[in-house]
Amino acid sequence: MFSTRMSRRLAATGGLLLVSVGSVLAFRGAYKPYVPDSPGYRQHGPSDAPAVLAIFSDFECGGCAAGAAASKQIEALFPGLVRVVYKHHPWYFHTHAKTAAVLAECAGRQGKFWDVHDRLFEHQMDWSRAENPETFFSKFASEAKLDPAQLAACRADPATTAAVEADLKEAGEHWVGSTPTFFLNGRRLVGLKQLRSMGVAELERLAKRRAGS
Repeated sequence: MFSTRMSRRLAATGGLLLVSVGSVLAFRGAYKPYVPDSPGYRQHGPSDAPAVLAIFSDFECGGCAAGAAASKQIEALFPGLVRVVYKHHPWYFHTHAKTAAVLAECAGRQGKFWDVHDRLFEHQMDWSRAENPETFFSKFASEAKLDPAQLAACRADPATTAAVEADLKEAGEHWVGSTPTFFLNGRRLVGLKQLRSMGVAELERLAKRRAGS
């Protein structure tokens, strides 16, 4: 009798384990990693690149300026391997960050997102400390040869601010708690240290795979 009960228990336990393993495998098969997307003007690099590096960033954040420089270095180190995707994440405690994000978004709609992106980060210490950064923003827009009327209309359009806020909402839904936060093919990398260690290691692996194919 005892051996029969034990056999039944073992059989039941084995069945539960099989169900559990099967559920995990099914979940893995159905699970798709979170890979942030953006309009084409906020993307840079080959559309068929095997690596997508998404960056949640704030134009008034010092670490984000360093992150922008690091992403350029990565593109240079791994030519043709990476597509960079920019996601707006202006922090509420950075006085001019959302205004800068709207400016860059409007520049993007004239095909000049990366031009203004670079100017905002390169001159971050100037405009971010200004009581009114509009003098700097006007200069950046002029240097990027943006159409003034189109720019003014875009900056006044609530839909532009809504696009920035949509990125913020998306960041909150995916637990982005600091900037810069990167997602490399869906893998979260928080800050430059993880990008330069885990991120570069993954890109090296992808580069080797591409070279061997």
